[in-house]
Amino acid sequence: MSQGGSTLAFTETAVNAFSVDNTTFSVDATNKRIGVGTIAPKQQMHVIESGATSGITTSFISGLAVTGTGNAGTASGPGFYLENTSATAGSKLLKINYSLNATEPIMNFQAVSDNAGVAGLPMLTITRSGKLGINNASSPVSNLAVNGNAAIGNGYIGIAAPTNGAIVQGNLGVGNNAPTNALHVTATTDPLRLQGTTAGNPNTDRPVVIDANG
Repeated sequence: MSQGGSTLAFTETAVNAFSVDNTTFSVDATNKRIGVGTIAPKQQMHVIESGATSGITTSFISGLAVTGTGNAGTASGPGFYLENTSATAGSKLLKINYSLNATEPIMNFQAVSDNAGVAGLPMLTITRSGKLGINNASSPVSNLAVNGNAAIGNGYIGIAAPTNGAIVQGNLGVGNNAPTNALHVTATTDPLRLQGTTAGNPNTDRPVVIDANG
């Protein structure tokens, strides 16, 4: 530690070799770690919420650990704020935190107010079981859940899909991993069912024509 031309050196080798107010800030000289809120950091930098206890015993990573409690839906939990002061008003802050939904832990990406006083809707949610929710879908029960519309394909990136609908560029296969047509449906029996169509002239009103060869 230095200030101007003066140097202050610590040569201790203890776990809590140097501290400020005990757990407020601690240097683990034995393992070369820094703790905030703890005198026993488990990573090179370990931040622990007041009152929380870390369960980390063996670590497979090097870097940063954040320990805290999350029990209020997607709003609370250990995490980070990322702030861009050059962004427009109302869009300066992004929150990434580890929280809970109704059934399991989740990693939550959420837009919040510029002063972090109000949490908005979750933009992206990844559950502990590997499910992904997009646009306020914080409790997905499928591997991918999209609340709203979706566009698939490089040429459709800048095109808005219909509300709660999807647009797909290229061929779409159902039961087929190598579709050769815009829609290619493969099944052992009755591969396609159309329900709710209106009666019409069989000679002129032919919405679909199917033969034995597909």
